[in-house]
Amino acid sequence: LGQAFVQQRDLQAVCDGAVAAAAASGADLDRENGVGTGTSLRFDDVRRVVVAYLARDESRRSVHVNARLSPDRTRITLTCAETMTLPLGAFFGRGHVRHVVTSSARAAVVG
Repeated sequence: LGQAFVQQRDLQAVCDGAVAAAAASGADLDRENGVGTGTSLRFDDVRRVVVAYLARDESRRSVHVNARLSPDRTRITLTCAETMTLPLGAFFGRGHVRHVVTSSARAAVVG
């Protein structure tokens, strides 16, 4: 039970980091006429930043991420899911557990 809690906490930390990286990246903001006046996230850039963030840790390659942008495209919400093995879990009838966590952040404003 303790191991499942630690796994979920670690997945939450990874999801929080990925959404923060996506929201803070200046490359993710739409720009009008080459000037950084926009504040709306572009889905393709968000996806690229999240994939790059997860690729930094080889053990997180199995994390499945679903990204959703708010209607005004200023907030991103990530849902991260991962199926993990529980040590000695098979003895209790459950060798795996699926963790699902959610994290969101608002885009940085550039001027």
